[in-house]
Amino acid sequence: MRTWMRLIPAILLATPFTGPAYAADAETDKKIDQLQKDVAQLKIDQLQKDVAQLRKDLESLREEVKNSNARGAKVSEDLQEIKTILRDLANRQAALTRQAAYGPPGIPSGATPSPTATITVQNTYSAAATVRINGQSYRVAPGQTMPILGVPTGTFQYSVDVDGYGTVEPLRTDTLQPAGYRITIYPRMP
Repeated sequence: MRTWMRLIPAILLATPFTGPAYAADAETDKKIDQLQKDVAQLKIDQLQKDVAQLRKDLESLREEVKNSNARGAKVSEDLQEIKTILRDLANRQAALTRQAAYGPPGIPSGATPSPTATITVQNTYSAAATVRINGQSYRVAPGQTMPILGVPTGTFQYSVDVDGYGTVEPLRTDTLQPAGYRITIYPRMP
């Protein structure tokens, strides 16, 4: 048998004679109970402090949410006001583009503008040429083809001078059709 099994009867016999130790254990148990109560009280006090802090934090958070909602409402109002201003500006712009106080230059108010066409000038000379159309001069380099846009249809006048050769086409009057007109500058025999 093991040694500790032999000790059990001896311990049982000695137990009635250990009264002061039992009394000491009772005192220790009271102290332990008191310590446990003190620890429990400390825990309760700490929990109460934690709950109080949580309440403060919750109230602070409520205030932040309230302020945030107020700021959000203000931003929403501002955005709505901006949308209204932009809508008004767009309506004003649309109204402005629909109104005309006067027609293009040279056309009386209320009259419709005459259609325009393109005159194409082609210089086959080896020298630069100057073409005058309705009093407006256009310089055309050698070998260059130049479109002149927006010339009013109907009768027009033009002349051609070539550098070093003088006037090769004296002032003449012709008719510009909506399909356009072509002026070709080329060497001519006298």
